[in-house]
Amino acid sequence: MPNRTTARRRFDSAGFTRAAGIALPIILFAAMLLFAFLVSLRYAQG
Repeated sequence: MPNRTTARRRFDSAGFTRAAGIALPIILFAAMLLFAFLVSLRYAQG
């Protein structure tokens, strides 16, 4: 049983790492776009 749980935990961490590697650049890119959009709006207003 301990071997099974450790294997499952290792698999989960690997899957999470892969998902984070895929999602993180997209989230960072979206955040940069949103930040640039807000800054441009602020400069356009004042």
